[in-house]
Amino acid sequence: MEEPIGVTEAAQVPQQRGEHLLDAAVRYAEERHWDVFPGTWLEAVGGRERCSCGDAGCALPGAHADRPDWAGQ
Repeated sequence: MEEPIGVTEAAQVPQQRGEHLLDAAVRYAEERHWDVFPGTWLEAVGGRERCSCGDAGCALPGAHADRPDWAGQ
């Protein structure tokens, strides 16, 4: 069996903060001074994925702002 070269101990994994996912996402956006707007998401309907905006022909399913006037807000 071969010995690993230059490895003397196991890598240390950073300790998790223990915060909720939403809290972590908000903190992440605030630290970067990002604007955050409500967006759409994918929904499974009848075994198929569709955009939450309700447009059957949506060009960007689950990947756009939920209101057309978002840039002016």
